[in-house]
Amino acid sequence: MLCVLPGTMTEEEIKSSVDAVSQIIVKNSAENVTVEDMGKSRLAYPINHIRYGYFQLFKFNFEGSTINNLEKEVRLLDKMLRINITISDPNNTVNYKLALDPTAPSATPKPEYEDRARGGRHHEREEKVKTEDTKTEEVETKKVEAETVKVKEEVKIEDAPKVKEEPKSAKKTTISVEDIDKKLDEILQDDIDKV
Repeated sequence: MLCVLPGTMTEEEIKSSVDAVSQIIVKNSAENVTVEDMGKSRLAYPINHIRYGYFQLFKFNFEGSTINNLEKEVRLLDKMLRINITISDPNNTVNYKLALDPTAPSATPKPEYEDRARGGRHHEREEKVKTEDTKTEEVETKKVEAETVKVKEEVKIEDAPKVKEEPKSAKKTTISVEDIDKKLDEILQDDIDKV
């Protein structure tokens, strides 16, 4: 059973909550109860406006018929954010490690910016340059191929007989300012009459 407690709790409150969960488990006739503190980690999403939680893993042997009672009793405890009960095979167990909280005092310090720049990012830049060089060579060959196709098309067009195009004549209408004034007066007069 994995229990998530709020990250705002003190160590004493966590210890008392873990003891209460352990007592409930033992009360429901579980055997070989072990508690593993998985530490504090950031939650995937806020729960009750809490972004960090303490993860406690309880391992025990238990008869499955009364598992609903156990889950109800644990959920009723104060300050329990989430619980998850799963069945596991003791012969096939995998140890999971939570991501460290970068703000925790026990977290390893991040290297300075210069150290990171000298580290892996420098090599990434060199690889990008190499791939860009190969890309530019590919682009240049494509450009050369496209230019040869254009030259071939131009030759074909020149060989074809030329057709004379006649210029299209557009009718230009001239409107005088006096005609515009008359039209505006008519429109305004119509609007005045409607009022």
